Amino acid sequence: GLEDIFAQGPFKVMGEFSRGQYKGESLGVHNTFAQGGTAGTVEYDTATGYMEAGYILTGEKYADSYKGGVFSSFKPKNNFDIDNNQWGLLELALRLESYQVDDIVMAGNSNNRVQGSLSSYSRNSNENTSGSGVKATGKTYTAGIRWILNPNLVFKANYAYTRLGDDFIPIDTVASTSLSPINSESIIMTRMQYMF
Repeated sequence: GLEDIFAQGPFKVMGEFSRGQYKGESLGVHNTFAQGGTAGTVEYDTATGYMEAGYILTGEKYADSYKGGVFSSFKPKNNFDIDNNQWGLLELALRLESYQVDDIVMAGNSNNRVQGSLSSYSRNSNENTSGSGVKATGKTYTAGIRWILNPNLVFKANYAYTRLGDDFIPIDTVASTSLSPINSESIIMTRMQYMF
């Protein structure tokens, strides 16, 4: 894995990339990765990463919160006070995340189904993946805003759009249900935080 960050004034860019190779034993019936069949082996490779850029609109500097190798909490120069035209701290951020799981091989199982967070489930793929490799990819694009009114009160809002490389059935559903596989999703996330 490799991670780096650069910040100057109100601007910040950061990113991380990692690769992994995994080998293990499949437990067969009711296993997370395989449903049905006898025990066998599971192998897959992963590549994950993200890039993020942030900008503080109200003039605070990222370096002011950088201590001991990490970014700590931000404090606005001026706490929110509408009567004096002070708005606290406003930050905008953009983020790209991606993952790739490939060379997935599940050997020794009679009825394997690769699904859930490990991999996408494709309507066009063979249900029996024994001895073959399958692949899953995905990218998530996120735009967000953080509004720190004062050191105790924070509002956050994010919009994230994920595009999957294959049709996907969520891990908490069953393929035989009427739920159709999906290949993308949109999420709006909000948060209000009060720190005592």
